[in-house]
Amino acid sequence: LSFLGDKNIPDYEQRAALENLAFFVNDSDKKTKAFLKNIFEKSEDKELSKTANSLLISVYKDEDSINWRFVQLKTPIEFDRRKIEGIEHSVGSEEIELDSLAFAKPLIELQDDKYLPKFFDLLSYSFKVIGEKRDKKYWDYVNYLWRIVIAFVENLKEKGSFKPLLTLEKWVSKNATDENSNWLNARINELRKVYINSIGKTNP
Repeated sequence: LSFLGDKNIPDYEQRAALENLAFFVNDSDKKTKAFLKNIFEKSEDKELSKTANSLLISVYKDEDSINWRFVQLKTPIEFDRRKIEGIEHSVGSEEIELDSLAFAKPLIELQDDKYLPKFFDLLSYSFKVIGEKRDKKYWDYVNYLWRIVIAFVENLKEKGSFKPLLTLEKWVSKNATDENSNWLNARINELRKVYINSIGKTNP
């Protein structure tokens, strides 16, 4: 904690210190929570602010921080992968995020089905993007949102219940009417196999 705000310590070391803070605190540490909120709300270093937000989610399950990150995910990323296929290029932050889901990771790892409605809201937004933009440069972004939802539901299999999967299947069956949702439906079919294999092993 003493690293943070020290002008003699480089920004990247301050961010590393903050990332490692997760190993030393738990949700009973209210003083550190207040400290993190202050960094999140007031730091001029955007990366440091995002790291504080991530800790507020992963350690404290802070609802304001969770809601903020869901809102940020609704900022469309313009990226057309077809234009760079087979071409040497510098990998930018947008492409890295679309591939890694790094920004969404704290949300994906929440492992509580009470957040399913927030992820379904992302799905609704993804179909809104498809309907309004009809632009190929947004397909990777839409796929990105779908992968986030799939990853979250896949993590929920550790709870040993088919309910999250069935809830997702029901939602998609009712709401995913776009002809371009074939990938999503195919991935849900694969997810069903993952659930069967996982829950079958833990509950023979």
